[in-house]
Amino acid sequence: MRIHTRSMREVYAGHTRRLTVVKRIPAWLIYTILRLVFFVVPFVVFWLIGFQEWISAILAAVIALALSLLLLTRFRNQTSTSLFQARAERTGKKSSDESHEDELLDKS
Repeated sequence: MRIHTRSMREVYAGHTRRLTVVKRIPAWLIYTILRLVFFVVPFVVFWLIGFQEWISAILAAVIALALSLLLLTRFRNQTSTSLFQARAERTGKKSSDESHEDELLDKS
């Protein structure tokens, strides 16, 4: 009787193949949801405390802006990178403006 054993590389390779099938949540979706949460939570808190709606909205917007600038840098960078790559894949050729700019840069 023969027992079949696999090396750790074979086991790991099998797991990574299965993991690549699972789709990740896009960075733009996480970024958008977190920005909404950063706005809605302070807005509701200020509104429940008794502030007027427009004051609650202004304060919540300021807090959301500050939190997103401090905490969401990675998601913002991933979002901009994914948008750039999607646009580059969609438009394979350069526009006339881009070609003209490239020509000017090549001359200098």
